[in-house]
Amino acid sequence: MKFYCYKKCSTCKKAAAFLRAHNATFEMIDYTEQPLTVAELRQYWRASGLPLKKFFNTSGMLYRELDMKHRLATLTEDDQLALLAAHPMLVKRPILVTGQTVLVGFDETKWAEVLGGDSNDNWIIRTVKALNVPTPHYAVFGSGLLDVWGLKKANDIDLVVTKELFDVLAQGKNWERFTYPDGFPGLKDSLRKIEVFYQADMPFFSREEVKHMIDNAIEVEGVNFVNIGDILAWKRARGREKDVRDVELIEKFLQGKKERG
Repeated sequence: MKFYCYKKCSTCKKAAAFLRAHNATFEMIDYTEQPLTVAELRQYWRASGLPLKKFFNTSGMLYRELDMKHRLATLTEDDQLALLAAHPMLVKRPILVTGQTVLVGFDETKWAEVLGGDSNDNWIIRTVKALNVPTPHYAVFGSGLLDVWGLKKANDIDLVVTKELFDVLAQGKNWERFTYPDGFPGLKDSLRKIEVFYQADMPFFSREEVKHMIDNAIEVEGVNFVNIGDILAWKRARGREKDVRDVELIEKFLQGKKERG
């Protein structure tokens, strides 16, 4: 699988994170450094089934500078391909080439279909699985379990981990190290919306209590989550407005589950 992109492009970064979250093995090629040839462009254009104009980055600065909006219709297909090869920034990005399928531009639904995934599966399950972290050393905290259970939407992923796993992850190139206001270190991957920590200056987050949460985590589709009892206890202790709302949400859910037997 080949992934043609411009590494500084935010859409390309999002698409790359999507591929990793789907455990896809791919070769990343920045076509500003390694331009597509006319032959490659012709091959991918024909395989895509799209009009050639769809290969042009119509929102790009170079497209406007060259007045392509008016010029494009006057050019032959050979001329258009030659122009794309000569000016990589004119090429629509990203391009995914897998088998006989070519996708131009990032459309999550279409990409999920090609990758054999379900665009409706849970993004937290998918993202955490892609990390390939050892089960005994982590658990998803915060609203992660509530998202998986369909109670509310989580905006990011909080991982509580052992100090050993934290140190291993800190060596990875995708992680940015930072310090929380309480002085404890954390890691974050902004693209995948993940934060990682092993201790914090708040209730239930001493090293021993974090180990307890990890040891007593529940597994959902191969991913470890802090159990609902520990989440409920923590949110009651925190007592913020959003925690109070979550406590009510969880209690209502558990009561309904109990009544249903």
